[in-house]
Amino acid sequence: MSDFPPELLFDILSRLPPKDLIRFLSVSKAWNAIIRHHHFIKAHLQRSIQTNSFRTILVRSIGSPSLDYFSSAVNGSETFRTVVKIERPLKSPERYQILGCSIHGVVCICNSLRTNVALWNPSIQKFKMIPLPAIEQQQPSSDLHISLGFGIKNLPRNDFSTLNVYDTALEFLNGALCWLMPNRLDMYRFIILTLDLATEKYREFDTPVDEDYSTVMELEVLVGSLCVYVHDWDTGNDVWIMKDFGGPWTLLYSIKKETMTWLLNYCPPLVFSKNGEMVLLKEDEEAFVWFDLKGKIGYQDNICGLPVRFDAKICEGSLCLIDGDPVIGWRQ
Repeated sequence: MSDFPPELLFDILSRLPPKDLIRFLSVSKAWNAIIRHHHFIKAHLQRSIQTNSFRTILVRSIGSPSLDYFSSAVNGSETFRTVVKIERPLKSPERYQILGCSIHGVVCICNSLRTNVALWNPSIQKFKMIPLPAIEQQQPSSDLHISLGFGIKNLPRNDFSTLNVYDTALEFLNGALCWLMPNRLDMYRFIILTLDLATEKYREFDTPVDEDYSTVMELEVLVGSLCVYVHDWDTGNDVWIMKDFGGPWTLLYSIKKETMTWLLNYCPPLVFSKNGEMVLLKEDEEAFVWFDLKGKIGYQDNICGLPVRFDAKICEGSLCLIDGDPVIGWRQ
């Protein structure tokens, strides 16, 4: 292997799934050095994003006493055979949740009291605990409320006092955090606010439609573009896409009441198929549905091992946090 061109080895390894690369750390010191190098980690992530490879669906059970996590690979055939229970970093018996979105395959998980917080890469089962700053209490503990956001700093509370970061779904795109918030000038309209993490500058975008009492609006990132999901209890589901960041909105797909009554539930999109012809929807908290964009038909994907009620996120396959602690065997 000493005569093998290093650039060819780099290219071959960058095409492999994260779990395989973790095993290959033990092949040799040379392979270990390549895989751990930040240039390789970045190149592997970029290839994973560009090719829609190594995607994982992360499922969190809701309502059950155990509150377990499960995962399944999103493969080329766009089907899930089963979900497998995986260990999580925080072992406390209390309720816990994921903060915000998945960024480069990493999620932020915390317990209900916000006292234990960790960054977690489910693809490689590595994590890093986040030390929280000491808070000098000037009031009873029952009145203390700690709000956390994944990747936010210097939020201008005086200008955007109506925004509750902890309860707002954040998305990450083009180096910026994006979220929906009420328009300060019109309470019946929402805007999209973005924060560029490099320049710390804010931008505002209008949403494609107005929200009223019968609609639910959410922000998503699909096919590398910002999307708005609109669920109307009377008419159906629409997804709008902003193909160029800051550009106009285009209707990506629509599911109407008169054509598909059984898909009138709350069905936010999670991810597109590898060929871009289908989109995976999460129907309420109970099922996954593949919707064919051309044929305008949908079918449930019956997955073995799925909890009765669940939440789900799509995580990119990455080696981020490769130097973190292994989840298996860790105890608080």
